[in-house]
Amino acid sequence: MQNQIDNLISIIVPVYKVEKYLNKCIDSILNQSFTNFELILVDDGSPDNCGKICDEYASKDNRIKVIHKQNGGLSDARNAGIDVSCGEYLAFIDSDDYISTEFIKTLYDLAKNNDAEISVCDAVLVKEEENAEYFYNEQFEVFNKEQSLLNLTYYRKLTVNAWNKLYKKELFDDIRYPKGKLYEDLATTYKLFNKCNKVVYTPSKLYAYLQRDTSIMGQTGYKMKKDKVEIVDEMADFFSSNENYPKIFAGIFNYVINDVYKMASSGNLIACEEYRVELKKWYKKYKNIIKTCQYISKKDRLVMKMGVKSPRLLQFLYYRIRPKG
Repeated sequence: MQNQIDNLISIIVPVYKVEKYLNKCIDSILNQSFTNFELILVDDGSPDNCGKICDEYASKDNRIKVIHKQNGGLSDARNAGIDVSCGEYLAFIDSDDYISTEFIKTLYDLAKNNDAEISVCDAVLVKEEENAEYFYNEQFEVFNKEQSLLNLTYYRKLTVNAWNKLYKKELFDDIRYPKGKLYEDLATTYKLFNKCNKVVYTPSKLYAYLQRDTSIMGQTGYKMKKDKVEIVDEMADFFSSNENYPKIFAGIFNYVINDVYKMASSGNLIACEEYRVELKKWYKKYKNIIKTCQYISKKDRLVMKMGVKSPRLLQFLYYRIRPKG
């Protein structure tokens, strides 16, 4: 087993079919003001020139490790990076995104200075051919375990994304991203937060998230909705003994109800019916708490009930019940 180097940060980048964006991503990491890091590029069986690009960078910078593996998906690639990482801290960057030169230093300083296991920043959304305009804010907030869980689920000040955070590596001693699942961040981040005594958050926008329709999250489909229902079911069970369960459950419920509203606006009744089958199981299991939870609105309860009963009926009523804005 390799000894960890003090203050070393392992930056893990899963790479798959991002030839167009990869150079910008890697360059932004190599240009960090904080230089004590290892960059782990995980070529997840990419069929384009991504593997070659990774090797070329590794030949020029000894901080770079390259893993070439058979395609296993985003979770599998992240896990492969975690398994070979040597850092005290971990960061994940998606290979079509890029970061401010101060991304790592800011998150590292916040974590160290506040004795926090996770530090979090905000992201700026960018489109292709745009360049990010980063924003730095000296303000920050430190949350204890319960505060961080509420801000992750109910208040949503903190996001479930893996990529805008710095983590103590020890959090991953018994946690990995679920292979083959979509919404792998949603399935994992709450477990990491649950192990933290402190989480520190800055509103600084230091991560550039590229919005593109061809990305995994730019796609839609039954599997995505099915995976989400399964994950929120696990989340609801996980927090069932938490003293803040009503609020946490309401936050979990919002992940589902947002998809029900999307289902209502969809013209694809076949897909809606497939989703309804999965949704009905979840609704039946949590029907009583949905009915009694004071943090869930009457309108959302009605929408959920209609979605479970009949997508056609829900679509008919949609323009009367849809959220404004």
